[in-house]
Amino acid sequence: MSINFTEKTEAERGFAAVWDRYIAPHLEDYGVRYRRYRLRAIIVMMPTICLFFAAAFYRLEIAPPDEQDFMFQLSFLAMLGVTSAICYFGYRPFARVKQEAGTQLFHALSEHFKAEFTPYDDKAELEEVADFLQDEKLTSRGSISIGAAFLCARPGRHYRFFNCTYTSGTDKNRTVVSYLVLHLKLAVTVPVKIRILPDRGMANGLVRVLHRRKNVPLSNRAFEKRFEVYSHDEETAIELLTEPVQQSFVDMQTYFSKGRHWWQERCKVTAMFERDEMVICFSGLDDIAGHDLAGRSPEKIIDAAHVAINRLSQIPFIVQNLRDVMPEIKR
Repeated sequence: MSINFTEKTEAERGFAAVWDRYIAPHLEDYGVRYRRYRLRAIIVMMPTICLFFAAAFYRLEIAPPDEQDFMFQLSFLAMLGVTSAICYFGYRPFARVKQEAGTQLFHALSEHFKAEFTPYDDKAELEEVADFLQDEKLTSRGSISIGAAFLCARPGRHYRFFNCTYTSGTDKNRTVVSYLVLHLKLAVTVPVKIRILPDRGMANGLVRVLHRRKNVPLSNRAFEKRFEVYSHDEETAIELLTEPVQQSFVDMQTYFSKGRHWWQERCKVTAMFERDEMVICFSGLDDIAGHDLAGRSPEKIIDAAHVAINRLSQIPFIVQNLRDVMPEIKR
C-alpha cells in the first residue's frame, strides 16, 4: 500500500518527510491487519446480534415470562454473557490496531512541531488541573480523561495545552464533553480571581445570587452578549480586560464555532485569571492530535493528519494574539 502525504498549507510544509519516516513504513502492515480485524469483527458480531434478538423475541413473545422456569432464565443470562464476550474479543484487536495508528500519527505530529512544543507526559498533574477547573465551574463535571498534551518551553514562551474529556451519567444518559485547555503564565499577579463565563441570559441573575458573584460590566457589546465577567475587584478586572482583550475572546469563539451545523452546539469559551496564571477552556475541541480520526481506515490517516496539523498550528496563533493584546502575559 502506497499512500503519500501531499502538503497543502504552509503549516504542513516538511510533514511529508516526517510522514515517510514515521507512518509510511507501517501502512502496508496496518492496512492488512485493519481489513482482517474489520472482517473478523463483522463476522463475529452480526451472528451474535441476531442470536440476541432471536432469543429476546422467543423470551418475550413465544414463551412469556410467567411460563419460564429458573433454568431457562439462567441459560438465557449465560447466553447473553457468552455473546457479549464474543463481541468484545471480536472487536478488541480492531480497536487495538486503530489505537496503534493514532499513536503513530501522534509521534509524527510531535516530530513535526518539535520546534514549537513537545509532548507533556505528567497526566497526573493535568488531572489535578482538570479537577480544579470543574470545581471553578469553568467546565462541566464528570470523570476525567486526559488526551493529548503539549508544552511550549521555548525562550520567552511558556505555555501548555491539553485535551480533557468529562464523562458523567449512566449508559442511557451519559454526557461526554471535551475541552481544549490552554494554560498560560502572567507577568503580573492578579490579586483576585476573575472568571469569564458564557452568558446565560435570564439565568445570569440566579448565578450571581447562588454563587455570590459580582458581575463586571464592560464596554464591548459583542463581548457582553456572549460572556459574563465575575470578580470582587471590578477595578482590576476592567484594567486587565481591555477592549482589545474583549474582542480577542469574541474572535476566538467565532473562529472555533465556524463550520458547525445547526444541530451542533457552538464552541463555548471560559477563562479564569488567578495569581500569575491564566486558563482558557474551549468546549468541543477534542482530539487535537488525531488519535480517534486516524483509526477509521488506512486511507483516513492522511485526512486525520491534515486536520490535526490545522488544529495544532492554531495554538501558537491564539497565544500570540493574546500576547499582542495583553502585555501581562509572559513573553
